[in-house]
Amino acid sequence: MKTYQDLEKLIARVEKATSLVYRYNENAGDIEFVNEEEIIAFHDYPREDGNGSDYDKICSEIEDYFKVLL
Repeated sequence: MKTYQDLEKLIARVEKATSLVYRYNENAGDIEFVNEEEIIAFHDYPREDGNGSDYDKICSEIEDYFKVLL
C-alpha cells in the first residue's frame, strides 16, 4: 500500500523528468502538474473507507501517464 511519502517521491521524479511543476488544486480536488502552456490533472481519489487518499490509485495513474518519461 502506497503512502503520501510515495506520492511525494513520484512528484519529485515527474518534476525532474519534465518541465512541469506540482500544485494541488483544492477547489477541484486535483493533483496538477503545470507549466506556462499546459495543466495535467489527476483526481485525488479518497480511500474506500473514507480515511484519506487512495495513494495506490493516484500513483498508478500518474505513473501510467508519465511512463515513457519515468
